[in-house]
Amino acid sequence: MINKKDIEQRIREQTEDLVCELGNASNLGIRFDDDGQMRHLMPIPTGRRYVPPGPYPESFYRAQKWFRRHRTELQKAIIEDFDYGSKASRYGRGHEVELVRDLARIIAPICNEHSPVDPLLVAVVLLRLGIDEFCRGYQAKDEWGAWSLEQVLGIDPLEANQAAQEGGELLWQGKWEAAIPFYEKALSKYAFHMRAMNDMAYIYATYFPSQRKGLEYAQRVFSYSLKGDPDEGYVLDTAGWASYRYNHNLETAEELLRESLSLIAPGENGHISVVYHLMCVLKDAGKTDEVKGLWQTIDATQAVNPLDQESHKCARALIVQ
Repeated sequence: MINKKDIEQRIREQTEDLVCELGNASNLGIRFDDDGQMRHLMPIPTGRRYVPPGPYPESFYRAQKWFRRHRTELQKAIIEDFDYGSKASRYGRGHEVELVRDLARIIAPICNEHSPVDPLLVAVVLLRLGIDEFCRGYQAKDEWGAWSLEQVLGIDPLEANQAAQEGGELLWQGKWEAAIPFYEKALSKYAFHMRAMNDMAYIYATYFPSQRKGLEYAQRVFSYSLKGDPDEGYVLDTAGWASYRYNHNLETAEELLRESLSLIAPGENGHISVVYHLMCVLKDAGKTDEVKGLWQTIDATQAVNPLDQESHKCARALIVQ
């Protein structure tokens, strides 16, 4: 028996969280093909205008792959078996729980075969995506590859990526205040834009540690990031810095920052900043000898960007305190 309160709770969750949960549950491989080669993650181009994807969590791509594989079966179940067209009026506002429960029952056989996932979760995601929109094109037998989660969610990846890139350039120049509107624009196009979330988490932790939104961003990015991702070092730095600035969790912060430092080599963007962050944590932990040792590694280092220049000044001030 499906609990009504469980469904109500599910319906209240953020769409992006639900989609990513479904992607993870599907356990579909995305990154590599059968030969171990890097898989092309970009959506199948539609029309003449090519739109590159945003740097979404891998679970987003897993969910898209699952829906592409099962879309025709799901459409048939919803339109023909469930007869949603004639029943839709029964499930108006206030009857979402009944719709999810009944829909989950109909699509269960599809969800339980080939990369099985929870039918209830799929039903809630379909509700949030819009059942009519999901079933669009069934009679015309649209090519399955043309459908994408980006389209259904109204994401403009080109605009989101451009805004995040502009924000990143400003942040590395030390112009973090000017960068914020660009990151906010990127996140307004897609709430799980990984780079925009990570950089906003860094800005919040550094300049607005009293605002918990930054911790939320940091936790999201950290939970959805992958081992071996090119940005892993920066994600770990943000997670460690946020853990220190928000929760003063010295042990966790030290662990994350040490791992970050192992991935960002001297001379690379952000190296000095990670060293400074780790120095702050170690000083609070009473490990003064190591703080001095870390300072010696960057004392004569030439910062490669204004953000690291500022961190270098802060690290020097930390030593003389």
